[in-house]
Amino acid sequence: MSGAGKTYVEPVLADVTLGLAPGEVLALTGENGAGKSTLSKIIGGLVDPTTGTMTLADRPYAPKSRTEAENLGVRMVMQELNLCRPCPSRKTYF
Repeated sequence: MSGAGKTYVEPVLADVTLGLAPGEVLALTGENGAGKSTLSKIIGGLVDPTTGTMTLADRPYAPKSRTEAENLGVRMVMQELNLCRPCPSRKTYF
């Protein structure tokens, strides 16, 4: 990914350059509003970037859907807090 960005009314993501090796797993962290979800959605085919390019295996990569991205081997796990029952934090350590 090189120079990726997304603008709605205002820019929400600008000039992102990212490279991953085959089989590599990436976790995005950051403050609310930092662009994590937008970046993930661009890579996963859910949102078209306003700027920039992506390649996969040295070929242009611009999936038009999540299914297309998955068929090309790109998977995304979104943060979904409602998938698990509430659990006290002390139980997650033991």
